[in-house]
Amino acid sequence: MNYSRLKLLIVDHSSCIGENLHALIYKIENISISGHAENLTEATLIFDIVKADIVLIEMLILDHSGIEFLNQIRITKPGVLIIGCYSDQHPYKKEMYPALKLDHTFNKDTDLENMLSTLKNISDAVRRN
Repeated sequence: MNYSRLKLLIVDHSSCIGENLHALIYKIENISISGHAENLTEATLIFDIVKADIVLIEMLILDHSGIEFLNQIRITKPGVLIIGCYSDQHPYKKEMYPALKLDHTFNKDTDLENMLSTLKNISDAVRRN
């Protein structure tokens, strides 16, 4: 991980949700949003360029190629934290969680505060080191 500022890549099909997340995450010290991708093709390109420390990914867009994307991150940069988000409107199949090897999962409709708290805790832990 980069211990100066953590680089966060948001992968979410909705730019509106991405903008809302940007505003909330911007307030967390030591985390910078290094990119926002609306699909897996963009995510792959941006990830390779920005070398993200954290990937916040909307689980709705994860299909077979999404699982490959996450597995590639695990192989090429094993220290990256991967956070999966899902929505009440699009419940995600929990039986797939083990295959995704996510570090955290959050319902972005009901767990937004927990997600932000987790990001702050990660930021604080890195800053202490």
